[in-house]
Amino acid sequence: YYIVSGIGDCTDKKVVIPYAYDGLPIKEIGASAFKDCTLIENIVIPNSVISIGEHAFYGCTSIATIIVGDGLTTIGQSAFYKCTSLQTLRVKQGTRDWWYARLTDASIQNNVTIIEV
Repeated sequence: YYIVSGIGDCTDKKVVIPYAYDGLPIKEIGASAFKDCTLIENIVIPNSVISIGEHAFYGCTSIATIIVGDGLTTIGQSAFYKCTSLQTLRVKQGTRDWWYARLTDASIQNNVTIIEV
């Protein structure tokens, strides 16, 4: 499987992580993968991703919306720290969508087993 380790030279405002690459699933967003990427406004994470590493989106001050597939089980320490524009976090759960607008706190669904603080 693959781990997303960075954004490379991408300057898109919307990032959609694919389910698979070269026939193998993308299962993780690595530690600090998108750290300080201030251009990203929206990100879509597929069902194949089971883990978001620590500081993965740290300092992504323009992210307003994150849509996460239902495979997520682990969110690392400070994964969304300093995401000051974050207003909507949507976690897909099978055929139902859970979403949270204007985040002041987070509700976590029962499939998440580890949250590092």
